[in-house]
Amino acid sequence: MLVYLLKIFMSLITGYLFIMWCPVIELLSFSDIIVKLVLNPIQFFASSIAFMAGVLVNADLIKKEFLLLAHFFQGEYSFEVLAIPLHIAGLCFLSTIGIWQTLLFLCLALFYGMISVDFSESRRAPW
Repeated sequence: MLVYLLKIFMSLITGYLFIMWCPVIELLSFSDIIVKLVLNPIQFFASSIAFMAGVLVNADLIKKEFLLLAHFFQGEYSFEVLAIPLHIAGLCFLSTIGIWQTLLFLCLALFYGMISVDFSESRRAPW
């Protein structure tokens, strides 16, 4: 459970850093975004690292949450299911800071998390 909560915390931190360091998406044109990236390469690199780490952590969380919910609906209960609303609340908090960055962050994590689910693993107990 502690590792699960640490992953949720890492998800929040990397999402927040990505939103803060990512160039503003509401810039007027694509060339403005490119100029901002060229003028601040360290900020762009740090934002990219935070984004990749956050997508991987979120994908792992989504995979685990999917398996926990599958076990829950099969009648196998685990107290880790109670942490799923905490992860959702964290993503809602990130969306109040930057909606477009959070949507990009979440969509890629959902996609990667769904393709990495091993259904043979869902027959085993999640704990």
